[in-house]
Amino acid sequence: MSEEVNERYIAIARACLKAINHAAENQSERAGQIQEVYQAIDQAFGEQTLAYQQEIENLYRVLERIAEGTASKDQMIQLAKAALDHSNSQDSDSVIH
Repeated sequence: MSEEVNERYIAIARACLKAINHAAENQSERAGQIQEVYQAIDQAFGEQTLAYQQEIENLYRVLERIAEGTASKDQMIQLAKAALDHSNSQDSDSVIH
């Protein structure tokens, strides 16, 4: 499992544990609180995958520009480096709940 995927998994697991801990406090409304667990999973997963999907879209646009063939070799190198730099900075800025 890659570092990024592992961090996203941990974020989702922490959100789940937080919801489960909250559910354990009040047993009388267990069904509603179990639903809270599912909602926490959905929200955390959505937040984590949205960033990943946006990164893929950005990298795809860079590849499209390079594939057009209208940029010079130096411009293509700069586009690729900028995309990689942006991708690497996204990895280090991951939010963990």
